[in-house]
Amino acid sequence: RRLPFRHEHEIAKPHYYSVAFENGIRTEIAPTDHAAVFRFTFAGDSGNLVFDNVNGSAAVTLDAANRVVTGYSDVRSGLSNGATRMFMYAAFDRPVVASGKIPGNGSSDAGYVKFDTAADKVVTMRIATSLIGVEQARRNVELELAPGDTLEAVKERAQRLWDEKLSVIEVEGA
Repeated sequence: RRLPFRHEHEIAKPHYYSVAFENGIRTEIAPTDHAAVFRFTFAGDSGNLVFDNVNGSAAVTLDAANRVVTGYSDVRSGLSNGATRMFMYAAFDRPVVASGKIPGNGSSDAGYVKFDTAADKVVTMRIATSLIGVEQARRNVELELAPGDTLEAVKERAQRLWDEKLSVIEVEGA
């Protein structure tokens, strides 16, 4: 939430988001209905990902041995009437070399995972959400992301779906 960036280093589309932060880290996201593939390109010999929440209405569990982070959030927008707890499951393609809770973080339950990026700067995360539970979020990863799916494949599939939906509208004179 706090890394500085400039909007000219950002691509924001329904099927793909990318931002290059001022510190050299790049984040890319391609979505499905309940899941997404994130690709992080780190600048240094190690890379950290922080799992945080706006306030204390959340929890995070770190399982470094299995390369997994799970949790939930009870934070809702004004458009979330009737929404229940949002669960999440995230898995990484690389070993987690360190992890832990972030002390002194106020009322928020936050944690981090750390990767060795000396030889390979790229870390991929497959993540999904569910309103049912963590196990359903894990299942959503399996249902919506094939084991061999790359960020590019998910991005292309998402763009095709958006193009199909938007093809029912034809704009003249634009």
